[in-house]
Amino acid sequence: MEMVVLVGIGAYINNVYNGIENILKQILLSRNVTVVKSPSWHKDLLEKASGQNIIDKGVADRIGKYMFFRHFFTHSYGFLIDEKKLKPLIENIEQDYFEFKKQIDLFISE
Repeated sequence: MEMVVLVGIGAYINNVYNGIENILKQILLSRNVTVVKSPSWHKDLLEKASGQNIIDKGVADRIGKYMFFRHFFTHSYGFLIDEKKLKPLIENIEQDYFEFKKQIDLFISE
């Protein structure tokens, strides 16, 4: 696959995950739960969302893969993207996002 396509896919995954984080931050903020900015705040955010029963542990683990990719994508160079590692993320992102959204919708409706 061409490098420009890999970088584009990487940007898409990064954007989806950033949206997931923003949703979780807003929900936690609405519940007066703070996530302290620290080197591990992205991981802490997922743990708090799971701990507050906003999402279950399984979904937190599944979207955690995108968090790790986001970190790589943000702090490295596009030519370092490994197509073999990117492929399972892009193949599963739609299903993982819809499972996340289902749990968010359920949480909000309660």
